[in-house]
Amino acid sequence: CALKRWYPKGGYIAWHNNWNVPGYNVLFTYSGNGKGHWRHINPEGSTGKINKPFDKHLVHIPDVPGWHMKTGYYGKKDEHEKIIKTVYDVAGERTVLIAGTGSNNTSESLKVTQFAHDLGINNILLIDPYYNGPSSLEIRKEYLEIIAKKFPSVNVIPYVIPGRTGTQLLPQDLAMAYANCPNINTVKEATGNFDNAKLTRKFCGKDFCILSGDDDKTVLLIQDEEIKSTGVISVASNLVPAAITELVSTTLKNDSQYSNLEKSISPLFKLVGVQTTESTNLGDVVVKSRNPVPTKTLMRIIGLPSGPSRQPLGLVTKQALKFILEQSKLVYENSDLFKPIEDFFDVNIQERLYSDKYIDGLYYESY
Repeated sequence: CALKRWYPKGGYIAWHNNWNVPGYNVLFTYSGNGKGHWRHINPEGSTGKINKPFDKHLVHIPDVPGWHMKTGYYGKKDEHEKIIKTVYDVAGERTVLIAGTGSNNTSESLKVTQFAHDLGINNILLIDPYYNGPSSLEIRKEYLEIIAKKFPSVNVIPYVIPGRTGTQLLPQDLAMAYANCPNINTVKEATGNFDNAKLTRKFCGKDFCILSGDDDKTVLLIQDEEIKSTGVISVASNLVPAAITELVSTTLKNDSQYSNLEKSISPLFKLVGVQTTESTNLGDVVVKSRNPVPTKTLMRIIGLPSGPSRQPLGLVTKQALKFILEQSKLVYENSDLFKPIEDFFDVNIQERLYSDKYIDGLYYESY
């Protein structure tokens, strides 16, 4: 069964469920006290296990007393659009959404951007086209400007991360794109190169928005007078969103509190990528576990319902797991940053970080 459900005594649920083909679940629910909830599980690659009460806090439409109808999509067809719609349906009216519509195919990005635009989403993130390696000139002319001109009311955020894509939109072309298309007014700067960020500010001017794409460089990018970043698109915010928001806010205000907060959060920044050296019968091998695997591993340990990484991403090594736990314990023992997780998901962080039973199946036992 693709649909798993939990409901309180006195609650009722009925569903029509075509589990073996892509499509929608249609649910009619009744809750006398508003405590019912539902959670969709994609049957492919899933154990089908539900760990109450955590799953009720995933992206969902909460119950209120009475009868209601809900729909939820699963399956691979148009998966990108369905994910965007699910998040929009839940959060679109209470927060600002940025839809990730980038790809290495301009036609595909146009299609997904059209979908997001028609929903009412006014911000998109366009990663530099990966693998096929267009030049910076091509990224501007054949990708960014085509999409930006097609959707002039949408804020277009290029995502520059050469370590992931093998190519890079350069500051010169970014500035030209901004001049040609005013809605290309922000960049996610994940080059790790401060000189690149300085050129972006120089060429794009004071009104252009530079967002850090590297958690551990956020404070420095904000403080650098030649860069003046105004925020971050963060990995660690999956764990401690309020703390990341406060870190940015206090740094922008030049409030001295940012220093203590950054120190408290910084162990989590080290989980964006974890590198270990593993011994094999053929010699030592360097293993780089990259985002999102280490962070999702911690999320699963402490009781956040993140699920596994999609293959071919897999598990961490035993050494990497040890490092993840060490850094997490530093956060737990020296701050209350995990307290919101405990309160919201009703979990015991201490128990989960210090008990081996929560790490079963989360690491490779041998190379």
